[in-house]
Amino acid sequence: TEEIDTILAVIEGFGLSNPESVYRFIDTEFDKTYDVYLLDETHIVKKMDKDSRDLVKYDLYFKGLDFAVPEILANYTIGEDSYVLMKYIPSVDARDCSPEQASAIAHELARIHSHYLRDGGHTETAELYYNKYVKPDYDRAKVYATESANIFDNLTNRFFEAPQTLVHDDLLPINVLFGDGKTWLIDWSTAGIFPYFIDLARFCFVFCSEYYDHISKEASDAFLKTYYQEMCKNKDFNISKEQFRLDVVYSAFIQYSMFLAGSKDFNKGKLSVDYAFFKRIIGHLLKWEKTC
Repeated sequence: TEEIDTILAVIEGFGLSNPESVYRFIDTEFDKTYDVYLLDETHIVKKMDKDSRDLVKYDLYFKGLDFAVPEILANYTIGEDSYVLMKYIPSVDARDCSPEQASAIAHELARIHSHYLRDGGHTETAELYYNKYVKPDYDRAKVYATESANIFDNLTNRFFEAPQTLVHDDLLPINVLFGDGKTWLIDWSTAGIFPYFIDLARFCFVFCSEYYDHISKEASDAFLKTYYQEMCKNKDFNISKEQFRLDVVYSAFIQYSMFLAGSKDFNKGKLSVDYAFFKRIIGHLLKWEKTC
């Protein structure tokens, strides 16, 4: 097929011999096909989206550093499409991770967050993220959460006060792999310097609502406990446990504002299954803000 012919041309462009087999990755659970191809169980070729920044982000943040992020060995372009070459790591993702595995993930994430930690403020990247993702989603969701108006104001202030760091911004359990004796954090194409807490709920709570049920509460608790302990080893992470707990719930608030505003049911005037979870988060915020 044309697709296979293109991949074979890319392989030749990388200076590799034609493989005996080419396997395209498919996630049967979510019925999703990826533009990622396994070559003879030795290398992976990943097709980059037109606006993808995988290679740029890797060179900028990870090249030459000892982080558990897969190394990009080479890149090759055909027409408007770009491809990267990486070694294949036999692995499983973190959707069913144990508390011990969740702690290992937190340890690796904290290593990266601590390395790039900086003071908060109205930085250009934080402003762009806030205006593009946070505010529009909340403005749409708040129609069904009028009691949370003060939360949005407080979240806005905290968004620019909190320490910033290199945030993955799509740290779903499917973007964490266990293999080759390591915990790998993959797919950093949307990464940027944003408030540190953005990654936390993306990992802990996205798959913990009534709709998704992959990360257990025990694993989530272990992840957050280890992350906080590891980050506190950095003298510049001057955040109390109470403030950290509040930041985690702010993170969840951002995530579920996005899910609620983006759901098909919501846009048809219906409330999705995420609505109940969103309302519970609001309840936690209303209660915890009084003590933090």
